[in-house]
Amino acid sequence: MLLGLASVTGCVESGFPLGLACTDAGACPPGQRCFGGKCLLERPDSGPEADVTEPDSSVDTTADTLQSCDPLDQNTCPGMTCFYDKNGSFCANAGSTGGGRDCTDNRQCAFDHSCIADNLNNKRCLKHCTVSPPSGCPQTRDVCNPIDGNFGVCYAGPCDPLDLTAVPPQCMPSDACFVNMTTGQGQCRLKGTGQQDTTCSRNEDCAGGFHCALPCNKCAKYCDPGQGNADCAGLSGPVCVKAFGNNPNVGLCTPCP
Repeated sequence: MLLGLASVTGCVESGFPLGLACTDAGACPPGQRCFGGKCLLERPDSGPEADVTEPDSSVDTTADTLQSCDPLDQNTCPGMTCFYDKNGSFCANAGSTGGGRDCTDNRQCAFDHSCIADNLNNKRCLKHCTVSPPSGCPQTRDVCNPIDGNFGVCYAGPCDPLDLTAVPPQCMPSDACFVNMTTGQGQCRLKGTGQQDTTCSRNEDCAGGFHCALPCNKCAKYCDPGQGNADCAGLSGPVCVKAFGNNPNVGLCTPCP
C-alpha cells in the first residue's frame, strides 16, 4: 500500500500552483508529490514532526493535515480519518457520506470510508475492511473486496434478485440486486430505470427486478422458473426462461425474443 508524508504551503518556487490534478500515473510538477489525487508540496525536511499549513485558498484542495497513515488503523489519524488513495493514503477531516453513496472526492466520505471507483468508474464512499482474516464490515453478509494488499472495502454480499420486498432491504435505495454473470450470485449495483424491452448496455441501465439481456441488449424481468410463467404474466415476453447456467433458480421473462 502506498503511504505518503507531505507538508504544504501556498505556492512553489518553480511557479507551479498547488492543487493541480495528478496525472493518471501519479506524476506532479518538480518539487510536488501526489496526495489524494492532487499535487502538493513535499519539503526535503518533511518528517513526523513537520509543520503543515494550508495551500493557496484559491485552489480547491480542501487541505487538512496530509500525513502518512494506514486506512486499516484509524488511530494513525487522531481526530481525523485516514483516506485510501493509490498515490498515498492521507489524513483529513471526515465528511458525512457513507453507506455506498455516490462521491467525487475522499473528503466527502464519512469516518473510516474512502471514495472508491468500481470497474464502471462509479465512485462511492465505501467502508474500509481487512481482507484476511476478514473484519470491518458492518453486515455479516457483506464482502470485503480487496483493493490494495490486505486493505479492502465492504460491498453488499449475495442478494436475491427475485426478492424485491426484503425487510430490511437487501441493497441501498440507489441500488438493486442483479445477477453476476460470472458467479451466478445476486449482487447489489447502481440501478437504472429500464423496464421490460427497454434498450440497455449494462445491468445498471435497468430498474430493480430487471436484467440487461444479451445479445439483444434489452431489459428483461427476473422470474422464478419454479413458478412456471407466473412472474411474466402481462409482459410482452410471457415465458420464464432459464437464462443463467450457474444459477438455475433465476430466469428471465422471454429475453431477446
